[in-house]
Amino acid sequence: MNKIKFFSVLILLLAVSVNAYGQVLNSQKNKKEKWGYVNEKGKTVIPFKYEFAFDFSPIGWAPVKLNGKWGCIDKNDNVVIPFKYDNSMWFSEDLANVKLNGKWGFIDKNDNEVIPFKYDDADRFSEGLAKVKLNEKWGFIDKTGSEVAPPKYDKIDIFYEQNKEWAKVTLNGKIGFIDRTGNEVVPPKYDEIRGFSSQSGEWALVKLNDKYGFIDKTGSEVVPPKYDLIYVFEGDFANVKLNGKYGFIDKTGKEVIPPKYDNINDFNNGFAKVKLDDKFGYIDKSGNEVIPPKYDNSYNTPDFSEGLFRVKLNDKSGFVDRTGKEIIPLIYDDADNKFKNGLAAVKLNGKWGVIDKTGKEVIPFMNGELTAFSEEFALISYYISPSRKYGVVDRLGREVVPMIYTEQEAKLKAMRAENMILSNKTPLTEQQMEQLKQEASNDELRMMVEAEVKRQEEATQAELERILKAEKEAEEKRLAEAEKEQQRFADEQRRLQEEQWRQERIQAVQQGLQNASQNIQQMQRQQQRQNQQINQQMNNLQRNNTQSSGSTSSSQSETPRPTCSMCKGEGKVDTEVATFGLGEPKWCDKCKKDMPAGHCHGCKLCPACGGKGYL
Repeated sequence: MNKIKFFSVLILLLAVSVNAYGQVLNSQKNKKEKWGYVNEKGKTVIPFKYEFAFDFSPIGWAPVKLNGKWGCIDKNDNVVIPFKYDNSMWFSEDLANVKLNGKWGFIDKNDNEVIPFKYDDADRFSEGLAKVKLNEKWGFIDKTGSEVAPPKYDKIDIFYEQNKEWAKVTLNGKIGFIDRTGNEVVPPKYDEIRGFSSQSGEWALVKLNDKYGFIDKTGSEVVPPKYDLIYVFEGDFANVKLNGKYGFIDKTGKEVIPPKYDNINDFNNGFAKVKLDDKFGYIDKSGNEVIPPKYDNSYNTPDFSEGLFRVKLNDKSGFVDRTGKEIIPLIYDDADNKFKNGLAAVKLNGKWGVIDKTGKEVIPFMNGELTAFSEEFALISYYISPSRKYGVVDRLGREVVPMIYTEQEAKLKAMRAENMILSNKTPLTEQQMEQLKQEASNDELRMMVEAEVKRQEEATQAELERILKAEKEAEEKRLAEAEKEQQRFADEQRRLQEEQWRQERIQAVQQGLQNASQNIQQMQRQQQRQNQQINQQMNNLQRNNTQSSGSTSSSQSETPRPTCSMCKGEGKVDTEVATFGLGEPKWCDKCKKDMPAGHCHGCKLCPACGGKGYL
């Protein structure tokens, strides 16, 4: 029974583990700038606690950052690589490039140091090699740490898809290639190497001293760097430029067309357009001038059209064949780019017509621009404001389809007319012409109705837009007036508040003046009382002097007597002493003025001193 329970728990743990490793987890950052992992349903699986987190790699590990250090976790949030490294890590070919204490090295999945931490920089391993940097120089090492290419290059690139055995290196501003053993298969001597491409096949474009050439995959110069420009190969040939002139080389490096032309186009159907002394012609792949460069312009005709080229000389157009023979004389003011179904539209004396490849007039010259469309018909068009309108004419110059259609509609009408001819095996009959005219008349009426409906719809739309614009302008005006009224109200409120503040300041000044006046009056009363006290003291002094002058010499020798404390030297006391206390003088109802505290209302001789004022 115990064994059954043990195996049940083990199976459950394995199922949970497999489920955890099988589910897709995405790294995500929360509002607190912390990173964690959620499943496809958005449920948090690994808590948001990391400073940064990458998605899980194919081996089921993810680089995460915690407390400023990097490590790796699995999908159960178990730490598989401890948090001690300075950078994130990705395992490639069972090794990871990591940085520790400012130096780079490599570890395995057990966090064992496989390649010592001694490099300034390091890339991941790819096909057994990794780029490393030491003392500002780059090289390659293998998975044992052996330096396959010693760090001596200023720059080193990965091995190219087109040539996986070579890597581009740069030394002292010059570029070359090394192989997987570190051997310099192409010494660093070129100013530029553009690598191997599908267009150039086994060759790479190189530049040396502002000249271009090609090297092959052995490093040999199949085309020495001597050209000012080399364009990509188009087919078997590449356009080259030397001393301002153009020619062609083939894929053996041979100069099949010497650079002697002012301009040259790529070959198309065996012919290339060339320019020499502002004249145009055509050459074949052997360099033969099948059409000598004597024409003003051969237009942009992509190739021979039914065996003929359109050319122009002295503002007249015509057609030549592959040998340069003028088949259609250069007498026309303008012409189609090419023949179609043996026909081409040409312009003469301001009118357009259609000719065949012998120059015979098939459709008479008429007003309107013609374009050959089929053996039976040509499109005729005029610019009728606001667009170009198309119709169809037949070989007899009859207007089969009037010029009221678009180009596509006119072509469909022409195809319908052709079907009539094919079914009759004869030109269009008068009855068929009348039928086509009736259809055109119906179409024209339909177009007029549609145009009128469109015009009315546009007028209605314009009127609606006018009304909406007027309503918008009225609303904007109302809002502007409301804003002005609101501003006026705010200004009035501000004015009233300022007036209130001004009145309050005036009241404060008035109160200040009143307080100052009261203070002045109080000071005057104090001064009056002081003057009264001084006068009283002067009277007492005179009285004392009078009494002392009648005394004997013995009395003159007596010591001064102390002042009576009851009457304070006045010799009389008040029978109704004011009782409003000590301090500054206050208003007395009996005296009808401010009086000092304790002043007399009804006086008699002081019982203490007998009216003498002293004891």
